Amino acid sequence: MDGKRHKKNKEGEQAGGRSEFSLNSSFGEEIFKTISHVKEVPRIPINNLFTAVQFIGKKKTVEFGKGNKRYYISFGNYEPRSARENALFLSVYYALIYYSAKHIDRILLTDLMENIGYPKRIGHGYEEYQKHKVIETVWNVAKSEIGVSGSSVPKSIKRLFPDVEKKDIFKINILNINIIKQYSSIGKLKNAVIIFEPNFDRSFIRFSTIEVLGLPISEPEYKNLAIYIVYGRNISNTYIKKTVKELLDIAKIEIDREHPERTYNKLLFALRKIKIDGYIKDFEFRPYPYGKKEGGKVRSHKNWLDKWLDAEVNLKIE
Repeated sequence: MDGKRHKKNKEGEQAGGRSEFSLNSSFGEEIFKTISHVKEVPRIPINNLFTAVQFIGKKKTVEFGKGNKRYYISFGNYEPRSARENALFLSVYYALIYYSAKHIDRILLTDLMENIGYPKRIGHGYEEYQKHKVIETVWNVAKSEIGVSGSSVPKSIKRLFPDVEKKDIFKINILNINIIKQYSSIGKLKNAVIIFEPNFDRSFIRFSTIEVLGLPISEPEYKNLAIYIVYGRNISNTYIKKTVKELLDIAKIEIDREHPERTYNKLLFALRKIKIDGYIKDFEFRPYPYGKKEGGKVRSHKNWLDKWLDAEVNLKIE
């Protein structure tokens, strides 16, 4: 599937196996009354297959395995342009995986937005532009696909995707998604229902017990980093080691060489908040090249930024 949209008729659009329909206000009211509300914060799927999404924007495809047992995940060339877009994509992607595994096959757009921490004005609903932004993200999620880059399908993938069990080569979307939009009498987007179907076997998906997807998207760098750490806790229950530069890339914090203190302050804020919220016990820089007069240590080198970027950060889990 190429992810391109083709006009179907004036009431709907179709993109490969994904379609979008619009309903007028009177008919839409009746349809939307039948949709049950989903008020459940999703959890992160911890299967290795789904960790790949955290590389979005860094790699067009992420490969697993060796030799002729290689397989990959593609994101349809979508690349988040900011920390906020990255946090939104991760939240929507993982949420739809979670609900699919829980045998929930549809969700109101506004319920999804609330469950993943999308901010709205107090006393008001979501703005129309916000709804359009999340729908756009849902379509980008729909482009995600898994395929084989080796000469045969690994057993683990055959088990997870039973429809391709007898094939040697395949490429398939992770989710099939349809959207029905509801408009007001003046043509304003009121809501939408997202209908989704997994192409994977739900019974093999495992989830983290730590809630992180409901964190506010209004603090995207913090949320990106928190999501990564929740994955890391399932690999190691003692510590996670990364360089400063790697953590900046994970959080999607830009390196500001003109004002390097801004980069430092953003990462330090995220790490401190993650510690306060209990996702880590503590963190430590090795060496300790940052400065002013903090902790009795003074930055003594003009090129402190490059030294700091290469410094190791020890995130203590327990």
